[in-house]
Amino acid sequence: MTNSYDVENQAFKEETDEQTPGNSKSWWSGWWSSQTPDSCRIQRASLTQQTIPEMSTNSRSWWRNWWPTHTPESYHDQRQSLTQESNVKAYANWSSWWRNWWPSQTPESGCDQTQILNQQNHAEISAYSRSWWRNWWPRQTPKSGRDQAQILNQQNHAEISAYSGDKDEDAYTCTEELKRKLNEAEKERDENRMIISNQKETITQLSFQIFTLKQDFEALKKEKQSLLTRLSQISSAQLTEGNPNIADLSDPNRQDKLAEQMSELYDNQWTESFQVLCETRRLQEELAINLLLKIIMTTYDECRSHADKQYRKLTESICSFTGVEVVDSTSESIIRESIHNLRNYRAKHFAAGMADTRKKVDDSLLRFIGSDLCSVCQVYIDECTKVCWLMCIKSPPMYISTKTTEEFDHNFYTSYTKSGKRVSYVVWPTLFQYENGPVMKKGVAQGIN
Repeated sequence: MTNSYDVENQAFKEETDEQTPGNSKSWWSGWWSSQTPDSCRIQRASLTQQTIPEMSTNSRSWWRNWWPTHTPESYHDQRQSLTQESNVKAYANWSSWWRNWWPSQTPESGCDQTQILNQQNHAEISAYSRSWWRNWWPRQTPKSGRDQAQILNQQNHAEISAYSGDKDEDAYTCTEELKRKLNEAEKERDENRMIISNQKETITQLSFQIFTLKQDFEALKKEKQSLLTRLSQISSAQLTEGNPNIADLSDPNRQDKLAEQMSELYDNQWTESFQVLCETRRLQEELAINLLLKIIMTTYDECRSHADKQYRKLTESICSFTGVEVVDSTSESIIRESIHNLRNYRAKHFAAGMADTRKKVDDSLLRFIGSDLCSVCQVYIDECTKVCWLMCIKSPPMYISTKTTEEFDHNFYTSYTKSGKRVSYVVWPTLFQYENGPVMKKGVAQGIN
């Protein structure tokens, strides 16, 4: 403790010397020699008596307020701070005294007197400080500080433990409550997942059933449409088969259209061929008319023969395919429906069936009129073959005729260039809807009286 205090006094001395002006030494060396030591000692004693009680009182008061809240570990720092504060106060009082006293002193003996005064002050302050500390320090041993610190720590620990205990109990209760709620939520989540899984499985099954039902519905819908189409075809076949009064408007080659084509054939190709025969081949008018009439009638007969032959073969093939030997009402409707469908197909693709017919027509015409006239009337022959074939594959087939009566019948013919009560010769055949049926297009005949 003594060494620490000496160090602090030395520090105070050094601080005091640092605060002294740099040129004071020379001044004091001249002035101080004129001063007596007694006066300095008296002043020093007075200053010491004023400073030390004040230091002691301030120190005790300060330690009473400070010590209960501090541990012995910080004692040295607090002691050092107290000493520095006391020295500063002593120096301030001493400096103030010297400011008031010094102007009346001579500078001759200042240096010696100051050195003596400093030594005495330091000695007395050190002695007083040691005495004061000897009386105060036994009550402030580190053991008591440790006990106070331990008691304080125990109290703080007890308070902290009590507070922590309450908090731990509350935290434990809250944690348990949260765990319970969490378990309930997890249990509810698992139940919801199970319900969702079952619902998904049910939805999958229902979706598959819906898909299956949709497929069945589409199949039934197609079957229904097919049956309705078939029924419509059967009804149409029953109405139109053998019933020329009902026309199929979807057929581009229906009977009224063929009647128009027959009229166009006479107006166009027949006229052109007639002019060629009369002007180029120098045939007489009546002979050329008979030749062109013979061509169309021969073409019709060959087409009709070939169409009837195909119909018979078709009927035999269907009966053979279905195994029907005796045609009754049921089998007849089936055969009729099949034949009607095949006839419609043949009418739509008539060009494919005209090849054999065209060959037979050409063979017949070559035997009748020769190749020279056939080449001249080739366009007329081709158009006659087309129109006659379309008329013969109708159900029933359309019919053309050149039959006449003794008198000119204007219900079947129109006059060519001359009119009369009798028919001289037929120029163009009459077109009937079917054999012995109504007239679709009147023929042309030359009249004579």
